[in-house]
Amino acid sequence: MSRITQISDAAAGAEAAALFTAIRGKIGMVPNLYRVAANQPAVLTAMLGLNETLAGGTFD
Repeated sequence: MSRITQISDAAAGAEAAALFTAIRGKIGMVPNLYRVAANQPAVLTAMLGLNETLAGGTFD
């Protein structure tokens, strides 16, 4: 069975490393889901953007 690789700090490319630094600055660690998404930094960027959008919302 294939598995999706989690990107470690050492294996992260420049773009993923910068995103990891930003994530670590906000929440103190990089969750595993974000490490998986970092296989394609554009996906991780989109996830972070969605999280920012949803974080500012309210329920009526």
